Amino acid sequence: MASSTIINIPTDDKVFESNCVPLFAGLLHDPNVKLLGTRGKKQFGLDLIGRRDRDSGQPVGIQCKLITRGAKLTEATIRKEVDQAMGIKPALTEFYIVTTATDEPAHDFLAIELTQDHAKLGRTVDIQIWGWDTLQEKIRNDPKALAAFDPDYSASTNRLLELGSETLSGQADIRAQNNQILQHLEVVRETITIGPIDTVRSVFDQHLDAQIDLYRDMLNAGKPRTALELLQKLDNTLDEKSAVSIRARVKVNIAIARMKLGDEIDAAPLLDEAYALNPTDPRTRANRILSLAIRGDLAGAWRLAEDILAEDAGNAGASGLAFQVAAMDSVERDPMAIVPPELLDDHNVRIHRINYLREKGAPDSWWALAAETLERFPQDGNSIRMAGDALVDEALSGDVVERLGRVPDDRRTKLREGT
Repeated sequence: MASSTIINIPTDDKVFESNCVPLFAGLLHDPNVKLLGTRGKKQFGLDLIGRRDRDSGQPVGIQCKLITRGAKLTEATIRKEVDQAMGIKPALTEFYIVTTATDEPAHDFLAIELTQDHAKLGRTVDIQIWGWDTLQEKIRNDPKALAAFDPDYSASTNRLLELGSETLSGQADIRAQNNQILQHLEVVRETITIGPIDTVRSVFDQHLDAQIDLYRDMLNAGKPRTALELLQKLDNTLDEKSAVSIRARVKVNIAIARMKLGDEIDAAPLLDEAYALNPTDPRTRANRILSLAIRGDLAGAWRLAEDILAEDAGNAGASGLAFQVAAMDSVERDPMAIVPPELLDDHNVRIHRINYLREKGAPDSWWALAAETLERFPQDGNSIRMAGDALVDEALSGDVVERLGRVPDDRRTKLREGT
């Protein structure tokens, strides 16, 4: 399951090395990847050693370079590490330098240059230099690596799998239901963003709003941990004399930061607090639906969506969540009966409607809607992802798996475009 979480950079070099063991065990398909030596012993320029597909003819070396925030990995260091690693016998077939410094295109070109230099000498070796941006992507794709690098995220995910033991009592398989809820909340997590506030405020409140806008932009730009720390500090400065709209907005942003980090359980009470502070605000009312859904009270979430849309036909947040609740619930519900037609073109409503149609087994309708949404919002990541899923799903629909013969050209085209 993909996630937008930003993984904290390790602060200890030995922790960084140890965390890389499960990462490369998965990447190399070698459960025997291990640390090479210990501090004080000769490591031959390597921190980890393994074998590609457990093949003794394909030894792989990994050098882990913990770089403090803001510093860079130098070309001189790279060349020195490569020279040392190339002197190892038996000769490595792959060598990785992984670092907590940011990715540098110059390092990628240097890796290619060094690989070509050794090829001219008659040696075949793949040299790779991965910065923290690349490492985060690899880590997120491996649950064991993610658990090592970001245990807090994994713990919150495991807690969510146990969600609703009280609110869902009486159902045959609570854990299966919670797994399904988790999958749907992933869609909410990927699509949820926070918009600016347009209402008139005092000069001081405008200053606070601008501050919250800055943290909101960090959230939407993929920096939830940084935003969370700043928002919590701001929240600690507010008291009963502060405007309820400001206090509620800070609570909502903290909740969404936690959701972006995979911590839905702790987000729900914050959404409730925001609702209690400012129950007439359209956004906080819609977020109350989300809070109930997180807790597993899908019937309550649906009733609230009905009430909100009956009173406020322009509430796009409630409309999108109405589709999401209907997708999550085993009880048949019809969002089209309560969502105003004029809101169906709203981007987030479209995304949740696609997910609803997909979940309810209406392939033709969600394929077309996903394609149309990509045309309407071509730069949005969710639109691109949904359209790709639709093309692949359409290409693989029906009886296309045959013992003989090739996949028809029209389906092959859809698979290529979907990919």
